[in-house]
Amino acid sequence: MKRACLVFLGAACVMLMLSGCVETFNYSSNMKKISLKPCNSVVVVKSFIDERPIVLNDMNALWAGVIPLFPFGWGDFAHPENGSYLIGTSSFDFKPTTELAQAAETSLTHSGLFKNVYYAGKYTDFKSAKYIFTGIIYSTNYGEKILTYCISALSPALWVIGLPDSVTNNELKIRFILKNAKTDKIVWSYLVDQKTSSVQWIYRTDNFQGYSTMMNKSMKEALNNLEQYINSNPDNLGSINN
Repeated sequence: MKRACLVFLGAACVMLMLSGCVETFNYSSNMKKISLKPCNSVVVVKSFIDERPIVLNDMNALWAGVIPLFPFGWGDFAHPENGSYLIGTSSFDFKPTTELAQAAETSLTHSGLFKNVYYAGKYTDFKSAKYIFTGIIYSTNYGEKILTYCISALSPALWVIGLPDSVTNNELKIRFILKNAKTDKIVWSYLVDQKTSSVQWIYRTDNFQGYSTMMNKSMKEALNNLEQYINSNPDNLGSINN
């Protein structure tokens, strides 16, 4: 009995050490050059538009995990940067409208599709811009399932010895848009809907790593589509929706 108490106290200490951690959106583009002849145009990337659903009360039943003989607690958050989490992290420092736009600017630059790509926050000569690249954010949903293995508050003892503490789900749904800077007419758009799921342990905090991974995949998919569209419309960029 005494040994069990020591294990539980040790687990509690680990949880205290891990609580209060803040995760951030760290984007490192792995986009490779997909065009050897970039369009001689200036593209300005503007902040994305947030059209995620407004949820007054996220589904937060993480407390259910402490019910005896109940195997887990769960939470579902439409705006993960505003969430209140139980395992390993206290918050997600995430500014989707600007950080996703900056990520898009990085990947667009690496792709080599356009000769000059700038983020709007660092660019002032909008008269020379031919195109505006932006996006509409429909979902950054975050789901979390806390695994308590039917032993309620004693479950941290199992986490300490190496059993998973949670399963997390990330979703990223965005429509990327390329507009004519002079007329504001949409000349190309592409919808991406990515989802990831991962098992978590208390010794690491990457509950939100999926957003960077999904953004990389989304940009690769979208820019390959844009490259095909540019090749099909070398003289006259019309309009396309996919």
